[in-house]
Amino acid sequence: MILKKLYIPIAIKTKRPIMAVFIVKVGLKHYKLIVKDLNLKNNTTESLAQNYANTLEKIVKEYPHQWYNFYDFFKQQGVNYDDSR
Repeated sequence: MILKKLYIPIAIKTKRPIMAVFIVKVGLKHYKLIVKDLNLKNNTTESLAQNYANTLEKIVKEYPHQWYNFYDFFKQQGVNYDDSR
């Protein structure tokens, strides 16, 4: 995960905050901006990565139809969901 390998260590070394930003649709022409500070008291790469995963999970559960994954997780596990038969 590039977040864990690159961005988090840089943020920890430079003592910069890591923010998660989400934009969700809440109406016909209305959107909600959600900004979460991922920093904890004892920042480690693992704790920040887990905090990001927990935050993402919460947002996806709250807005399940507004999330799309661009990375093919299933292909990595040997499962192919190709509908072009």
